[in-house]
Amino acid sequence: RLSAAETVNHPWLKKTEFPETEAETKAQKELMENVRDNISNYAKTNEFKRIAAVVVAHKSSSAEIKDMRKAFDKYDKKKDGVISMEEFKLALSEFNYTDEEVNDMFSQMDVNNNGVILYTEFLAATLELHGRVEEKRLAEAFDHIDDDDSGF
Repeated sequence: RLSAAETVNHPWLKKTEFPETEAETKAQKELMENVRDNISNYAKTNEFKRIAAVVVAHKSSSAEIKDMRKAFDKYDKKKDGVISMEEFKLALSEFNYTDEEVNDMFSQMDVNNNGVILYTEFLAATLELHGRVEEKRLAEAFDHIDDDDSGF
């Protein structure tokens, strides 16, 4: 039998992550596949839609984006709050994209051109295209961008 000191120092109690259930693993895999597909589709959208998506991401509630936070954390290996090109390439390496495709997706997601993908930029690429945004949020985004109320 373990002593109290041995118990407190046991490796099992030091774990920060525990194995997921089969259902959680399957759901996470599906989420990551959707994220990958959404990033690829986002890279093909026009600049206006990308900017609107960033506005929508800023206005999203925590409940709407909790799954996307998990996906972002899978990409953000350094846990520094941004996704570098190196991390992005590593995350997409299993999907057989060419370097040119990965570079293009990265540059399309990096809306402010600072060389990294911020959390809101990641959300913009994954949340809106993931079908989680109501028409009301899109209208709010348009109103935010259309500051002179011209409709254009």
